[in-house]
Amino acid sequence: MLSFRLNYWPIGADTLPTTSRCKTGGAHARRATPADEPFLMEVRPTVSHSARGEVGPAVASSRGDAEPDDQLSRMTAMAAHVLGVPVVRIYLDGHEAMRARRARHHDAFDDFVARIDLSTAASRPVVLEHDDESVGGDGAVIRSFAAFPIRSRCGAEGHFCVGDYRERSFGPDELALMERFVSLAEADLEQQSALLQLQFSEQRFRAVTENALDAVVIVDRFGGFRYVSDSAFSVLGIRAREATDRRIVDGVLEEDLENLERAFSSASGDGDLLETEVRYITPGGALRHLRLRGRNLLGSPGVGGFLVHIRDATERIRLEEELRTSRDRAEEMNRLKSVFLTNMSHEVRTPLTTILGFAEILEGEVHADQRRFVRLIRQGGVRLLDTLTSILDLARLESRSFDVVPQEFDVVRKVLETCQLLEPLAREKGLYLSVKTPEEPAMALLDVSALERIVSNLVRNGIKFTSQGGVTLTLEVDDDDIVLHVADTGIGMSKEFMPFLFEEFKQESEGFSRIHEGNGLGLPITKRLVELMRGDIMAESEKGTGSVFTVVLPRNGVSAHEGEETGRTRVLVVEDNADTRTLVNHLLRKSYEIVCASDGEEALRLAGESRFEALLVDINLGKGKSGEDVLHAIKALPGYDGVPVVAVTAYAMPGDRERFFSEGFDEYVSKPFSKQRLLEALEGVLQN
Repeated sequence: MLSFRLNYWPIGADTLPTTSRCKTGGAHARRATPADEPFLMEVRPTVSHSARGEVGPAVASSRGDAEPDDQLSRMTAMAAHVLGVPVVRIYLDGHEAMRARRARHHDAFDDFVARIDLSTAASRPVVLEHDDESVGGDGAVIRSFAAFPIRSRCGAEGHFCVGDYRERSFGPDELALMERFVSLAEADLEQQSALLQLQFSEQRFRAVTENALDAVVIVDRFGGFRYVSDSAFSVLGIRAREATDRRIVDGVLEEDLENLERAFSSASGDGDLLETEVRYITPGGALRHLRLRGRNLLGSPGVGGFLVHIRDATERIRLEEELRTSRDRAEEMNRLKSVFLTNMSHEVRTPLTTILGFAEILEGEVHADQRRFVRLIRQGGVRLLDTLTSILDLARLESRSFDVVPQEFDVVRKVLETCQLLEPLAREKGLYLSVKTPEEPAMALLDVSALERIVSNLVRNGIKFTSQGGVTLTLEVDDDDIVLHVADTGIGMSKEFMPFLFEEFKQESEGFSRIHEGNGLGLPITKRLVELMRGDIMAESEKGTGSVFTVVLPRNGVSAHEGEETGRTRVLVVEDNADTRTLVNHLLRKSYEIVCASDGEEALRLAGESRFEALLVDINLGKGKSGEDVLHAIKALPGYDGVPVVAVTAYAMPGDRERFFSEGFDEYVSKPFSKQRLLEALEGVLQN
């Protein structure tokens, strides 16, 4: 049975409170104070591993066997000397980073502390004074004991404990000294925490810079290297230790020195960005293309220079050169193809003129039983002429030598005239050709021959693939658009074939199994003509039911070539959904020159043929390249590195916006969108 006198010592109090003597009987001790507040202090009669664990590890003691470089150990030794006590220890709870090596002595004191519940000393000091002899774990008698709570901003909590084998009372001066040592311990713990954080920050910085794919350097105001990461060897061909005597201009080709100096001079203000590309010769003699991007941090403590990331752009430059070479080769092939087709046109049209002309003469002169053969000759000649014309038109459209010339005319009249010429073709197959137009004339600024060809191709296509029923053409006109709907009751198309509908020479029935004649060029030519007039074409079809083609053309449209000469900003819209393409075109065409692409491959082709000032790119483009793929491929094209790209997408979950920005998009517009939001996004990226 242990007997104590229990005292409280409020931190900062000037006098000791009144103490009382009591017997605990192994259970509880009651404090007697003027306020007569109840207080419980548990005394545990047995020592167990769990009880010892609740106290926490001892991190420092007053004995000389502690680590000599342990500040807390030195502090407790000093406290023991100043207070004149044999034992001073610090116990920390659950803070692994702050634990020092456990002392090898004072097991009796540890056992004694383990038998006491120090939770009551969590907010204020507790003083225990022995009344009776009490034996510790190894026979040592602890007659006097004091515990002070330890707290610090770093989160470490524990107790500063003092023990004496003599029966004594701790006076105010001694308790004030203990409080002072507690403050020193708390300050030391915070200092250790700050040091650990600094070490962690430095380790993280080194891990990032040394494992970066780019070289990370700090350049002073005179161009000298203040810091060079180890990753610089793979980019610059120099070791970090070799960079002390080098400058940023060393190794740069003389022709590019002006660009480098201009980039650093332009970043004259604190926080200003710098960006340039230079050619560089490594110490080993290899030529590399380097891209430098950095920021002026001359005024930032710990940096005091330009923080620059240097990337090896040699492979990108090589790919760009290959792309340019491929583009030049493709343009040359297109030119040769045009020359070849022009010659072929002459060589084929000349004999066809003779064949068709004499066939027409013979049809009126031969006997009736021979006219059928002459008619077959004429039909074969006309079919060959149509095929030749389609191939030539496609070649001209691909080589961008097909000029669209807008002129004002009555669209209603022109559509009726074109359909009137096609009516005999439908009647010959026993089909109807129904034409629905406004009653009043509708003037439009379009290319007459292009509109005739569009109407003719769509109606002919409907007649060709329809055996029962017929074809219905509906013309709608409003202030901004003219809309053509061509619906047939023919065989329709499968969903699997729809993505290939507008590709050259593609037909759903091919080879020996095909059941309809044709070369598969009518719809591709129609699509190109529609796009040249800044319009859009859509198709809906169901196998065995029929197809509906919808063409939307601006009523006062111009050709794509004219748009390049007007000075208006050209925007490429990459969107696989035809309705959305039509919507975007309609919303933006009064402010911008809009060109649409239905997939990534078409977008790359258009971007390679001419330059656009901005792009609106859908993320989910169906089959083939995604929006992210298009972004990276476009950025790799010559002249497109700084062109802004806006992600227009239905991906609008938390984190999607940040993900697209991290991919390299300059702005983000979620679907559905308004005209105002779309215009704001474009204006924002173009102004920046």
